[in-house]
Amino acid sequence: MPRGGVPIASAGLDGPVLWILGSEASGVRGDLAARADLRVTIPMPGAIESMNVAAAAAICFYEASRRKK
Repeated sequence: MPRGGVPIASAGLDGPVLWILGSEASGVRGDLAARADLRVTIPMPGAIESMNVAAAAAICFYEASRRKK
């Protein structure tokens, strides 16, 4: 379920990017999340409730590298 982030396909990823990825169970620590300029969501179809952090990281890194071409 999305948690208030911008869908990754429309997220502004220009310039330097630092990814902060949290665990599936507890997410990102509140103090780190509060410092983020942008929160990104990976849309998932149907009744899928969560995604493994390694899979999420791969999607994020791929999207960022795809745009730099």
